[in-house]
Amino acid sequence: MSDVFSAEKRKPADKQGWGSLANSPKWHYFVEGRSLCGKWLGLGITNFDDDPLTDDSPDNCAGCKKKVPKLRTTEAMTKREAVKE
Repeated sequence: MSDVFSAEKRKPADKQGWGSLANSPKWHYFVEGRSLCGKWLGLGITNFDDDPLTDDSPDNCAGCKKKVPKLRTTEAMTKREAVKE
């Protein structure tokens, strides 16, 4: 599996965020069609919820919830570096 935390490997326009699957009781955070927990592919998801206020919802996958803060921190650092240049 690719390193989803590497900002160089992802384009800013990538669709990502919390998504719901019909066969999963929990919401998962998807980046490039794969959940952060690594258990799900969400290739057919078109509506993502990327609102940071929903990160702690009890309806979210625990594995994904643990990895989202690192992802958001990496993205924020990348944005700051882009502004400096």
